[in-house]
Amino acid sequence: MFAEIPTLKDLYKLWQRTKQRAKSSEKACLLAIDTCEKALGRLPINQLTRAHGDAFRSWLQEQPISSKTARDRFTWIKSLLGYAFRELELIPRQPWEGMEIQVSKTQTRRAWKDEELQQLFRQPLFTQYDTPKGKKSGSDAAYWIPIIALYTGARIGELAQLKANDINVIDGVALLHITDAGEGQRVKSSASVRSIPIHSELIRLGLLEYAQAIRDTGHTRLWPILREDTERPGLNLSNWFGDYRRSIGLTERYPDFHSFRHLARTRMARAKISEKAMDSITGHETQGSIGKTVYQNVDMTDRIEAIEAIAHPIALPRVYTIPKMETAKRGRHKLI
Repeated sequence: MFAEIPTLKDLYKLWQRTKQRAKSSEKACLLAIDTCEKALGRLPINQLTRAHGDAFRSWLQEQPISSKTARDRFTWIKSLLGYAFRELELIPRQPWEGMEIQVSKTQTRRAWKDEELQQLFRQPLFTQYDTPKGKKSGSDAAYWIPIIALYTGARIGELAQLKANDINVIDGVALLHITDAGEGQRVKSSASVRSIPIHSELIRLGLLEYAQAIRDTGHTRLWPILREDTERPGLNLSNWFGDYRRSIGLTERYPDFHSFRHLARTRMARAKISEKAMDSITGHETQGSIGKTVYQNVDMTDRIEAIEAIAHPIALPRVYTIPKMETAKRGRHKLI
């Protein structure tokens, strides 16, 4: 198999062939290897001792990265060494067994402040439907996705991968469905699969009409202009949003897009909404639950009460207009 004892990068090539993995996982593993070799040099794996592990752990914690990033990179190298020991029997033991990097429990991300919300949503994008051009922003997606997140607390990846049929009306209730049932759709966990009543503010602003307009074109994706990333559906829009908020003066690291999620839960908690009902909206695992089955039984009335408890000190005008379209062949339409 190997003419000589492999290095970590040699080992990675063999590990890579054992099964199909997400490209993001492969990139993360390679980055960890590069980081390790930067700290320790390129050594055959049988020369990596426990002292090397301690040195690498200390070096990682001195770098300008988060404790979670440091832990993740350390864990990747441990996994490769475990693979070399248990699966390939290339080394007599896993030398870094039991060594860990503790992740700081300090919560740095925070919810949006009222004045920050006002600064964001008074921009022409939201007051005049002045949507940007380009696949990175997704045009209409740049307007709708932040507002939907504001009134649902949904993750950016969940919203970026929506299909046009994921918004509909059932028994008189407008619903937004977060699901992994469609082609290319994925969710964080089973608890993330859920149906969220659509906030009355989103209805007033025209979300149902937008979804219908997209269906009328024959498109399946709710945001047909937004560039897809199969590994991370929200990546392109997240990058665009970060650039956009900095361009309007919100230059600190937080609040970021994920901070809408914190804000929605904060609003519901202040309104005394139960944990179980909040989980049914945000897709969190209910404490002690076995996943989505626990909150599937949350009454729709309770879900509506929870979603309508999300209120903000901003007054958005209804400025949505049907996406511009041109008639294409065979009576279909194309977004322009």
